[in-house]
Amino acid sequence: MITLTRNGVNANGTSLQGFIESDYATLVQLFGDPDPGDGYKTQVDWAFELYDENFGNVIVTIYDWKQGEGYVGPGGKRPEEITVWNVGEHESKFFEKHFGTFEKDSFICFEVDHFRIE
Repeated sequence: MITLTRNGVNANGTSLQGFIESDYATLVQLFGDPDPGDGYKTQVDWAFELYDENFGNVIVTIYDWKQGEGYVGPGGKRPEEITVWNVGEHESKFFEKHFGTFEKDSFICFEVDHFRIE
């Protein structure tokens, strides 16, 4: 079982490790309201710390990347319209273990059965 904590997480230095397919409403239901992005390359993001018995504490981020009007201009997507989200962390160990080796052209479906949110 993986335990998730959202409060006070410093996600500086995380980078893209893969993608998930999910609608915005599901992510809000699972993780609560997102934090605001930078208004340019990201509109919203969720940053949290996961505890996995095999890896210890792992910082993970879920965010939109260069999909909103701030970056794309007119025609950019609102968060509610996004269905593919970037997943970042410091190293790919957690994402790779739970979702497989990252390939640029492949996506995963987010499975929430593995998580306990605190």
